[in-house]
This record gives sequence, structure tokens and C-alpha cells, in this order.
Amino acid sequence: MIRCNKCDVEMFTASINTTYPVSLPVMLVNREKGLFATEHKSELLCYVCPECGHIELYAKDPQKLKSK
Repeated sequence: MIRCNKCDVEMFTASINTTYPVSLPVMLVNREKGLFATEHKSELLCYVCPECGHIELYAKDPQKLKSK
């Protein structure tokens, strides 16, 4: 598990969702240039420290963000 860089406490996972009109996960997008360009996407992972509120964000599948 991930520990907080500020207070060395174990962080918990939380989800970041849109709230309107429906709840959807937030995505990281790497879009290639061009009219019919491909979008490479990965969900976002969020970790929160229960002591100080520090937040860390990570790409769930960073390999999916790479351009081919």
C-alpha cells in the first residue's frame, strides 16, 4: 500500500467521479495530433491520507497512454 510522503501514514483509495448527469470515472487522455487521431486513455487512481488530506494521483494503466 502507498504511504503518505508528509506524515508516513497508510493512504486509502478514493474515487474521483463526475457528478452530473451521471457518475463516471475521470480518465487521463493522451491524444495524437490529427483530425482522426487516436485517443489513448487510462483511468485515474486516487490515494488520500486520512491524517493530513494529502492526495496522490496515478494512471491505472500507464502503458495504455503511450502512443504507438
